[in-house]
Amino acid sequence: MKPEKNIEVATSLSTSRRLNQLKWTSLVVLVVSGIALLISILEGAHGLWPWVRAFAEAAIVGGLADWFAVTALFRKPMGLPIPHTAIIPRSKNRIADGLARFVKENFLEPSVLLDKVQAFDPASKLAGFLQDESRVKQLTELTRKGLLEGADWLNDPKIRESFIKILRNAIENWNAARTAGNLLTFVTRNERHQVLLDHVLEQVGDLLNKKEVKTWASERMVKMARDEWPTVIGMINTVKSVDGIADAMASKLGGTLTEYLAKILKNPEHELRKEFSETLKVFIQRLQEDADFGAYVDELKSKLLDSPAVNDYVAALFEDVKKLVLDQLASSETPLMRNVRGGIASIGSRIGNDPELQSSINKHILSGVEKLVADLQDSATSHISQTIKSWDERQIVETLEGQIGSDLQFIRLNGTLVGGLIGTLMHAAITFIPGIAG
Repeated sequence: MKPEKNIEVATSLSTSRRLNQLKWTSLVVLVVSGIALLISILEGAHGLWPWVRAFAEAAIVGGLADWFAVTALFRKPMGLPIPHTAIIPRSKNRIADGLARFVKENFLEPSVLLDKVQAFDPASKLAGFLQDESRVKQLTELTRKGLLEGADWLNDPKIRESFIKILRNAIENWNAARTAGNLLTFVTRNERHQVLLDHVLEQVGDLLNKKEVKTWASERMVKMARDEWPTVIGMINTVKSVDGIADAMASKLGGTLTEYLAKILKNPEHELRKEFSETLKVFIQRLQEDADFGAYVDELKSKLLDSPAVNDYVAALFEDVKKLVLDQLASSETPLMRNVRGGIASIGSRIGNDPELQSSINKHILSGVEKLVADLQDSATSHISQTIKSWDERQIVETLEGQIGSDLQFIRLNGTLVGGLIGTLMHAAITFIPGIAG
């Protein structure tokens, strides 16, 4: 059993024990009053016995009246069908509706709750919390332990197997073609793909102008020519160096291609750009609408999922990432955790030093609370009402009696003693004040 549960059980036993003690104390005082009344009647009207009788009579009346009142709250006294008794069990539904209405009007009323949230100034409190170094360390440590616990779950073979199975099922059911089509649609909106084309063309132009690329092209041309036309190349080489010719051709070719790319970059309406846009448009349409092409993409996806090489690579990558994460979570002073701590402190400082940001955060919090309260107001109060109405009457009686029973038993005890005191005072008034008796 958890420590919290042990404490709860011990508290319940202590409350029940105290309630029983007070019940017995009240009963004993009432019985003693009855015995005193009986003795005072037997002893007659001499000495102090009339005073004892006056005290005992009033004490018994007060004690019995309060016993009846306290008992009538929870059950029928002695099981008799007396009207207006067993008030709490009989009024269970009315109590449930009243409590639900009270919670709704005092705790879930949007205007009341929003005023309290606004007065609380959550953004300022958050900034203060995040600017406290000890609290930042505590929050960082809680974050570290939470992530460490989550990472440790993946060491459990069952959890890991289930996780992989869920992930695989998700990938198998994923319409990769349509997703790619939607992504490309977003990327190409407002001709944004032309920016990407410009970047690619610039990179290709820079690559063509590099000396090592020209050298590579020259060498490839010479090799191909010698392989295809060895006799002709031998004859040419006697007149002029084939390597020099190849170098010049490579340089000329690179320059021509660079010049062509520059024209494309300068002309937004270039034919190649239009062809690029049209080709991309057709490809996106095929991804989104062509069932055969979609099936082909799914087939490729399935082959990748079933590929031993891909699975081995993913498994190795998973282990490497997990080891990296665990190493970074091993201590509060690793680079990752220092960055987390610094990031939290930075957020607190930013919020604390920016009144406009605080105002914006509070505005969004208030908006969120308002929407949440609107959703919860009826459902929460209905839940409270229905829950109480579903309780067994005995359960309600035991619960409420356990909470307030001790105070009610004090009322019984006080009723007996105060009643006796009032009876004594009335006897004194009758005895000593002339004219009252007759």
